[in-house]
Amino acid sequence: MTNRTCSTVNGVHLERVVLLFGEDAALGKPEKETAVILLRGRVRCDPASAELGTRTLKRSQPFDEPALGLYLPAGETANCTATSEEAEILVADAPAPLGTRPAWLAENEREQRGQRSWAREVGTLLAPPVSARMLLGETVARDGNWSTYPPHKHEVSDLPRESSMQEVFCFLVRPHSGFGLLLTYGATVADGNVTILTNGTMAAVNRGHHAVAAGGGYDLYYLWAAAGEDKELTFRTDPAHAWLLEPQQ
Repeated sequence: MTNRTCSTVNGVHLERVVLLFGEDAALGKPEKETAVILLRGRVRCDPASAELGTRTLKRSQPFDEPALGLYLPAGETANCTATSEEAEILVADAPAPLGTRPAWLAENEREQRGQRSWAREVGTLLAPPVSARMLLGETVARDGNWSTYPPHKHEVSDLPRESSMQEVFCFLVRPHSGFGLLLTYGATVADGNVTILTNGTMAAVNRGHHAVAAGGGYDLYYLWAAAGEDKELTFRTDPAHAWLLEPQQ
């Protein structure tokens, strides 16, 4: 078993776990809610909660196939065992109160968002009231397109205009030789920082505006998980680029 991890300041944690045939992962934490998403391979998931039973999840790749997974409330546990030669899962967790119920997660048809060079596909897998606080989903930007665009932020609790949430990401690139970019900045793009995204890069955004781009000719997939003071993800678009939201002729 191999893992890679990243975390936000407020305790949102993401772990990428690769299991060989027969290896298992014990999942769930006392004070955190947990979401398990299958990236590829086949795993048998055995939740401790009798109400769900055992289920085998199968997926060859995440760019074109819908997501499958498991949600565990704080205090609930599960065991996931690889039943293929190799299986890869993403495990997200965040601080949460008690009171939700375990659930199987399945993605409906992905929503088409944006237009032109920032068109992308977005699927939301988890949000309150199923979860206590965590939101989680997948985004695919194809052939060099931008996503999480125009740049936006969600760092101040000012509903309904903006919510306070920190976010973690895991990025995959197709073909694997490709790359992408994660742009983060405060007041203006001029003070920004760029993170180079290669296949398997994990990143956390604690504050500020952010946007993502796939390299030309490459597809970029990422799983995102967010949690914070608020229960809904409401972002504030950078005013300098808000005109991009207007209908384009």
